[in-house]
Amino acid sequence: MFIKYRIIDKNIDDHSILVRYYTNKITEDDLANSFDEDNKIIRTKDGYPIRCRTDTNITIYKTDSTEKEIDELIQSHAPVQWFKLQTEDNKSLSELKVGKEKEFTYVAPAVGDVSDKALTDEEIDKLLSELTTKK
Repeated sequence: MFIKYRIIDKNIDDHSILVRYYTNKITEDDLANSFDEDNKIIRTKDGYPIRCRTDTNITIYKTDSTEKEIDELIQSHAPVQWFKLQTEDNKSLSELKVGKEKEFTYVAPAVGDVSDKALTDEEIDKLLSELTTKK
């Protein structure tokens, strides 16, 4: 699967771009979510759908970004896992009841031991070595 993208819009005042992602298998038309009264896709003057499910707003926080850096940022926001899910049968949602209210008490996840002690260079090297040698 090849992921593609199209920059749909840019907002210089907000430092943001609107990016659409699609693939060689899941087209823009497949992802379109804006239809007219005849259930036809509403298109831009250039012929692509006006809106799609994968349209994503990305803020460019680094104001002196190069085009290469912006391209890397766009690629990092691509919904890769979502595209992979689209090719699988989802059995986990078949029994899920929609609209049923449930209540729970939130329990924060346990946090490991935390220390205020600064690590020595040797301890840092040891931890890095353990992380890079684990298989």
